[in-house]
Amino acid sequence: MKWSNFTLENYKKIPKIDIIENKLLIDKMNNDKMNILNLNDIDFKLSYTNIDNKLISNKSSIKWVYSNGVMNDLKNLKSEIEIKWDNNIMFIKCNEHKLVKILNRLPTLLKMINYINNENHNLNIYLILTNLKKNINDKDNKLAAREINSGYSDIREKYIFIWREEEFEKVLFHELIHLLNKDHRDEKYDYDIYNKKSFYEALTDTKAIYYNIIYLSILTKDDIYKLLNIELNFIVNQANYMNDLIINSYKEISPVTSYYIIKSKIFKYLLSNKMNEQLFYNLFTLCKNGNDLINTIYNDKIHKINYIQINSTRMTILELN
Repeated sequence: MKWSNFTLENYKKIPKIDIIENKLLIDKMNNDKMNILNLNDIDFKLSYTNIDNKLISNKSSIKWVYSNGVMNDLKNLKSEIEIKWDNNIMFIKCNEHKLVKILNRLPTLLKMINYINNENHNLNIYLILTNLKKNINDKDNKLAAREINSGYSDIREKYIFIWREEEFEKVLFHELIHLLNKDHRDEKYDYDIYNKKSFYEALTDTKAIYYNIIYLSILTKDDIYKLLNIELNFIVNQANYMNDLIINSYKEISPVTSYYIIKSKIFKYLLSNKMNEQLFYNLFTLCKNGNDLINTIYNDKIHKINYIQINSTRMTILELN
């Protein structure tokens, strides 16, 4: 497996930091990695299909989708397949070149999905993998769907809709955590009394990064400690970048503070000597008391660095080609 051009071009540019004091989280990631590797191969059925553009248009008509961009890019997505396994179904619409690479990774991706979905809920997933990039638009100074988001979960209708190829596997893990109610959204956060910052999004993306690193370590055979270090550098870089944009009057329509700034503080805490077995158990097994962690770290300062502005709002630097 080869890394994407984005990863190869940028990971050495990002300032290096050293915040890992406690390796408990890394030990847990290695343990989960072994559990996933020991899962039986998943029997799935693949068939070519036709995904109705009206269905895509309907699912794109909410604030978390850059709908005009999605609909305009559909003409470039010629390959459409349907994958069924257990009681789950996943539709993929992408270009032919990308489809070949996805299918090579599919057995591992399905294991990851099943591992996160440990209560065997029925899943309906739509991957509409447009070539839209997560870039800052200096003309309108907004941080909204076009710049920040890549997918959403419909909790009532029970489906996941992802509309961007860029970092789609990490986004899939993120949306699974939402759909399966492992995201701490119903907890009370002291500093978010009007629920405008959606602090649970920071916890959700922390877990998505956790699983994405495990997934990539399985595929590349790279060490989890090495990958986590690279990712941490990027998380802190992006937290500083987004913080400056907010200070400079960019309008935060998507919950940028949570996705980037609070998440960086969470990782710093989970890799500090304050991390313990009970905290991990609460967050990753019971999926509760995330609010206690947010309330504890909210006023911590971000790890200040001379960040590199790479004109991308990605949330992970680690992606395969």
